[in-house]
Amino acid sequence: MATHVRYDVVVVGGGSAGCVLAARLSEDEGRTVCLVEAGPDYGPNADGRWPAELLDPDDIPDSHQWHADESPYQPLRAKVLGGCSAHNACFLVWAPAADYDAWGDGWTAADLAPFIRRAQETMAPQPVVYSRDDFSPWFGATVDAADELGLPFLGDVNEPASGVGVGTGPFNIAEGVRWNAAFAYLDPARRRANLTIMGDALADRVVLDGDRAVAVATNDGIVEGERIVLAGGAIGSPCVLMRSGIGPERELRALGIDMASPMDEVGANMSDHGTAWLEFDATDELRERTAAVAPVAFSHGLIKARTEHCADDAFDVHILPVTSRVGDSAHLTVAVMQPASRGRVRLRSTDPSAAPDIDHRLLSDPEGLDRKTLAAGFAVARELAERRPLARLGRARDGEEEKLGIYFHPVGTCALGSVVERDARVRGVGNLYVADASIMPTVPRANTHLTVLGIAEKIAEQLR
Repeated sequence: MATHVRYDVVVVGGGSAGCVLAARLSEDEGRTVCLVEAGPDYGPNADGRWPAELLDPDDIPDSHQWHADESPYQPLRAKVLGGCSAHNACFLVWAPAADYDAWGDGWTAADLAPFIRRAQETMAPQPVVYSRDDFSPWFGATVDAADELGLPFLGDVNEPASGVGVGTGPFNIAEGVRWNAAFAYLDPARRRANLTIMGDALADRVVLDGDRAVAVATNDGIVEGERIVLAGGAIGSPCVLMRSGIGPERELRALGIDMASPMDEVGANMSDHGTAWLEFDATDELRERTAAVAPVAFSHGLIKARTEHCADDAFDVHILPVTSRVGDSAHLTVAVMQPASRGRVRLRSTDPSAAPDIDHRLLSDPEGLDRKTLAAGFAVARELAERRPLARLGRARDGEEEKLGIYFHPVGTCALGSVVERDARVRGVGNLYVADASIMPTVPRANTHLTVLGIAEKIAEQLR
């Protein structure tokens, strides 16, 4: 039991952001840091104890999930040290500067750039950017079809971050391994005497003394801290706050939770990139060409495209070409990158092991802009499908319209300016911070992992 152990900083959640925070804050030998993670800690990569499916960068594993029933869209989030970096697509994508600028003072593109750059260099000092010789037959054909539509081959998807075209990296892959945040940040820090990593430790709530956070209650006891930093992500962090009595009063009182700070915004404002996918029936040519080089990665990159609904001169949809590892199935996933719809996260019970109630509310904006953008992006996908390079490899299924999904980039449930102050401190509560995707007011036009890492780098610097 970890009863009444006291640290200078307790980081709750050992996902991408938590790994950054624990590593950076423990660089000061005089500061004690405890990282509390609900999932397993398989130790350093060099020990060889990590499950193979978490190391394989060419596929998205469905193991180590939190709750299979918490959302119709799975795997939504990972329950393991390293968090979603242990099962995501390894894509290190910058958003257009305008997306960060919209977050306001202290969080503009200029403010975030040095921290995002530091995160990218830490995660992938030698990033993988695929060349044409590396492409799967499906991705290579998509590149050629996109070129016919005027969507150029960019190589690095961030050159430029606001440009349309096809990008194939950078990826945080090292020697064929998905290089997750636990490897990149925690492995070099594990020998520090001032850093404690608690795996299989489920955080229930923050313990408050008046209007100050003083500890975290876990299934392994009470962990006291001078500062408490929540890094449970857009689902986990608002749930911890709500179980602590910080959140929508009527709903929490109905669950028998004593109120500490009524705040309706906790768990609200959730945003994600809504998706639909166009499925194809694989031709013999796709199966044969893929078999010759199998197994292949599910995807080698993505397309950034602009529809007539784009609010600026950048882009508003991603199109992700996906194939099975042996080429017997394929599809194009279309993602709305500037969604106006907002969902929410709520508690179903006070049990920290119970699945929360997640309502994504995709395509629900009153003006219908998300649905229009998705339809326009879907039309681009169909244009790609009609081009000879793709038509040779797969026949788009007639009548297949929107099979709705998400890009697995939830944000906004503890947003800057509503739940947390500009310094990421929870409003009205001393010594309590949130440092993860939940503080993003809006979802950027990018895979969110790199931005999350940059946010954690920035907040770690502030807390030094």
